[in-house]
Amino acid sequence: MIILGDIGNTETKIFILNSKKRIIKKIIFLTQDINLSELKYKLSQNILKKNYVKKCLFCSVVPITYKIFKYFFKKNFNVKCYELKNLKLRSLLKIKVNFKQIGSDRL
Repeated sequence: MIILGDIGNTETKIFILNSKKRIIKKIIFLTQDINLSELKYKLSQNILKKNYVKKCLFCSVVPITYKIFKYFFKKNFNVKCYELKNLKLRSLLKIKVNFKQIGSDRL
């Protein structure tokens, strides 16, 4: 399984993808209400199992919330989370932009 996340100012969306890269489940949180117990409750109700989560990619404009998700997935699933704006995208995107100034939601 692959976890994709979009952390916005108002709400956070988590998508669970299967091995064929099709969306199995979509989970929506209010960004201001996210904490470790809320994550454990909502994600344990769903199909997440420790052995099946292979990758985790997030697009975030709220760094504190991203750190909570990063810690949660590392602790519970032993998976390293990646943030979109920290990846080397220069080879994929042929645009002239300062990647440090643009938010990951704009990429």
